[in-house]
Order: sequence, then C-alpha cells, then structure tokens
Amino acid sequence: MKNKSTFIFLIFVVGLGAYTAWDLQSDKKVEEQKAQDSILIPFKAEQVQTFSITSKSQKITLDKTVDGWKLTSPLQDWADNAATDEFILQLTKQKSISAIANRASDISVYGLDSPSGEISVTHQNQQNITLEVGSQKTVEQNSYLRKKDNPQVLVAAPEWTSWIQKTTSEFRDRRIFRGKMNAILEIEIKNAKGGLQLEKKDNQWILAGHPEVHQDQSRIREMLAQISLTKAEEIVAEKNISVAQQIKYGLKTPQVQIFFKLEDKKWQASFVQNKDKSIYALISDPVFLMRLDETLFDHLKFLKKSSFKDRKEIFDFKKELAVKIDFQTALKKQTFRLKNSKWVLESKEADRLLSDDKVLSFLTSLTKLGLIDFVDAVSSFKPQNKIQVKDAQDKMIFEFAWVDFQKIKIDETSRNVALGKTSVGPDLFYIEQNEIDLLKLSELIPTK
Repeated sequence: MKNKSTFIFLIFVVGLGAYTAWDLQSDKKVEEQKAQDSILIPFKAEQVQTFSITSKSQKITLDKTVDGWKLTSPLQDWADNAATDEFILQLTKQKSISAIANRASDISVYGLDSPSGEISVTHQNQQNITLEVGSQKTVEQNSYLRKKDNPQVLVAAPEWTSWIQKTTSEFRDRRIFRGKMNAILEIEIKNAKGGLQLEKKDNQWILAGHPEVHQDQSRIREMLAQISLTKAEEIVAEKNISVAQQIKYGLKTPQVQIFFKLEDKKWQASFVQNKDKSIYALISDPVFLMRLDETLFDHLKFLKKSSFKDRKEIFDFKKELAVKIDFQTALKKQTFRLKNSKWVLESKEADRLLSDDKVLSFLTSLTKLGLIDFVDAVSSFKPQNKIQVKDAQDKMIFEFAWVDFQKIKIDETSRNVALGKTSVGPDLFYIEQNEIDLLKLSELIPTK
C-alpha cells in the first residue's frame, strides 16, 4: 500500500513538473511573440532600399544607390551617408510601447484622422511598411502610430513626432568638398599671411618652387581631411549665385581662398567672416553659398609658406655620438662629459658623477622638442642660452640656442615663448617654455 502511494505521488510530481515546464515555455513563446509584434519595421538597416518622410509641408525621399544615398525629392542631390545610415539604424530599432484597442470613430483622439505625416520604408525586395504619425501625443509625450491598412493604434517613442519634421538639410550632403582627396594634384591657399602653394610629386607634397624644403606630410593630410570633413551649417543659396548675393555676404572680397587642381577638374572655395563673426563660403562645385562654423576658417587664415615645413628635423641629430654637452646661460656655464663610460659634471675641484639614465633621457627629449611656428624674419637674434652637443673629437654635432622667454601674441593667442634656432638649419622659430621644461635640466645636476 505504501509503495502504491509513493508511486502515485511520484507520478503527480512528474506531471506537475511537466505542466510547469510547458506553462513556462508557453509564456516564453507568448513574450517572444509580443516582442516580435512590437517591432515596427521588420527589416535590417542594411536591407532598406528607399524611405520617405511625408509631412503636411513636403515629402522627402531618399534612394540607396551603388555610390551611396541620394535625395530624389523634393530636390535631387547626394545625401550625407553617415547621417542617413544613422537615421535608418534608429528607425529599424524602434518598437511600439503598447497597443490601444480602438474603433475607427476613436482615431481623432490620437490625431490619426489627420496625421502629422507618415514614414514609409521599402525593403530591397520591395516590401513596404508605412507608418502614420498622429498629431496628438500621450501624457508622457509619446507618439501615436498606425500602420497603413491596419486599424491598430500603437504607442511609440517621442522621436516619431520630431522625425516627421525633418528637413532636406538634415539629410543632404553639406560637405564643402565632395571630391576624392587622392585626386588632388595641387593646393593653393590665399590669405592675409600670404598663403602657400603645394604640389604633389611622386605621391609626396612639396612646396611649390622649393622642393628642397621638406614638408610634414602628416600635417598636410590632416589639413585635407579637415577640409573634406567640413560641413555647412546651412546652404544659403545654390546654382546661380548672383553678384548681389555675393556682395551681401562679403564674398566679392574674400579673406581666405582655397584652390585645388584635380586630375579632371579644378575646384575653389572663398571664405569671409562678417562683422557678426558668421563665416560664409562660396563653393565652385557644386555651386553653393554656405554658412559654416569658424573652425576651418580659423585654421586656414593663419597658413603661410612655413606652416607645413617639417618641424622634427630641426632637432634631429645623432645622440649616440654625444660625449660632451655644454650648457650656457647668461649666469653660468656647465659641461657634462662622458668619461670611462660614465657621465660626469666637470668641476675645477672634482668631477661629480651624474645619472647616466637622466643624461640619456635628456638627449632623447632634446631630439623630440616641438616648436610652435617658424619665424619669417627678425631684426636680430642674440641668444642668452645655448646647449651644444659634441662628439669624441670635440666637434659640435648639434647646437640649440634661444633667448629668454616672454609673452607675445601668435595667431591671436598669447603664449610664453622664446625665439630659438638650431644648427640643423638657418630657420628661426618660436618654442614654448613647457617644451624646455621637458628637458628637466635641473634634475641632471646632482645635489651636494
């Protein structure tokens, strides 16, 4: 009898476990179905071929081509691929928050009798989803949506209401230069500083007329990247820009100009900053009158012939040859010398042992000093400070000389700088106090 009762109990436990498992699985399937049903656009972002945003004032349509996104309505132009892809990604991630049981007579409550607009998305296989956006919002400011040909009213995120108000400018390619950077053969920049001209030879940029003056290729590429990435805040006018418009925005007398010679065409841009500090540009291809922020203009207006001159080679020397270092200031002179494989501070009384690591660190830092800018001309250069590095034959292999520091304005910015020069070349330059501090001269000399 006892065995029979135990057997029945076991059957009950197994049955209860099976039912519970089935019930949990059933609940899981229900939740999965709800999650699936809440997806508003059942496409992956990369599968979207066309989409449109229709408001009461206009319809914006974009199509994906092999060359990227293109605006086809209300105007035809290339779109900003990054901005468009980001919008599509946001769109395809959207889910409804809840569904409202409604009758056709109730839709005015949600503003769906006269929607603010609609967003339509078409898959590569031509499957289409169109969502109407109601003119009313929930108390939480969420949006009311309804799929076309489906009476079900849905509650979704607030963004839908703002997306309906998007303009063509938000999708349009507003880059000032749309060409390919590697197709540029010549660069000319004109400004109040005199500007510069660069030519590409054997895939290297050289200063026009001065191929012997080495240019910093990385900094030139950075400038070109900045131009390529610069986008207008607003396209003020396009195509036929009248003389009156150019005069209105001051573009008949530009303060900065860029000229590019490309493999198949020429391109130019003229910039001006008005009294209210607004920056306007006239672009040649496509023809645009644009309003920009000041970032690019502030960079271009200071460029001159020496702007891209290689700044690393001015401190380049073979530090491994160093066996003697002379320091000289207006107040004192000291000499470090390598004796018996040890660096010492020479003294009339007795040489003082130095830290080899600190001396080697000093020499390395000396080769890596950075300057602010080259100086075109000065009336005189009388340095109070010198560092001379000499080899085993007491021959100077490097000298760095500089005057005392003072605060001056360089490109409209106040800096604590010194005028300096090295033995590598004839050029004078400005160097900041914090660069000299990197040498840690005070740490080289041992305390008594």
